[in-house]
Amino acid sequence: MYQSFKKLIAANAVWKFCAAGALVPLSAALYNEKVQVDLKKQPYYMDSMKLISGYPVLEEYLGKSYSIKRISRGASSNTRIGKEFVSLDVPVQGPKDRGVIHIQASHHLNGWVVDQMDIKLRNAQKEWTFYRNQKLGDE
Repeated sequence: MYQSFKKLIAANAVWKFCAAGALVPLSAALYNEKVQVDLKKQPYYMDSMKLISGYPVLEEYLGKSYSIKRISRGASSNTRIGKEFVSLDVPVQGPKDRGVIHIQASHHLNGWVVDQMDIKLRNAQKEWTFYRNQKLGDE
């Protein structure tokens, strides 16, 4: 009886170890998903997406069915989020090409303002400023 009890405890310990090992990546994935959802609700992100949706040149280079991918927050990303300034790298991909839309926004008295948006395409090897807020010098 003692031996079977000992095996049960050992099996239970292994199961707990495996469960804990699975919990860490699952928690990280859930946190990352929450960050993505929260970012997409921010005024600077929503305003940027409105500007992009009315830009036919992007569709010309990427293709009609291009999509916005997950925002990178890794070490190699230019994504920085502060209280008064945001810099986001938003990956885009279509049937013809893929690239990154770099968004810069700042917080002013009236809320968040998109300052500048740059587009960098991978295969076409093109990069240009798509949008620059002309009112920045007036404040």
